[in-house]
Amino acid sequence: MRISASTVAAHRFGVVRRRGYDPAEVDAAMERVSDTLHEYEQLTARLEEQLQAQNEPTEAIRRTFEAAERTKEEMVQEGAAEAERLRQQAERDIATMVESAWAEAAQIRSEAEAEAAELIGRASHRLDIAEREAERRLLQAEQRSAESQMAAESSLEETKQEKETAVADAEAAAE
Repeated sequence: MRISASTVAAHRFGVVRRRGYDPAEVDAAMERVSDTLHEYEQLTARLEEQLQAQNEPTEAIRRTFEAAERTKEEMVQEGAAEAERLRQQAERDIATMVESAWAEAAQIRSEAEAEAAELIGRASHRLDIAEREAERRLLQAEQRSAESQMAAESSLEETKQEKETAVADAEAAAE
């Protein structure tokens, strides 16, 4: 049977004639016990509310972390897709230029060979630039994601420590 402030306050002892306790003293002691239990019940309720309130930010941090993770994944995918698009476009550009060079080579072979070499060099340079830009964007996205993740983990750790401190304080107070 669980003892609560109300069960202590409502309990009555039988009257004993010989060697019994003074009813007034027993009543006073029971009232003190009831009051103390009532205080502990209120303290427990407050601590439970505080613990619940501390759990809510943890959930928000978890959701933020998940959103950051999704954003990171989206950014990586977008960066990879952009790099692929740029590569394909560069390949299409090169193919077009090469076809043009071959058509001109049929008419003016010497000029076409010189022009084709120049066009291929420029296309290769554009491809190098595009690849470096895509890599730079990907690195930036990874860096932002890592920073977001570190911030979320740090915040989560602080929340955990605050929670553990509150629980330890509550346990110490309960003892």
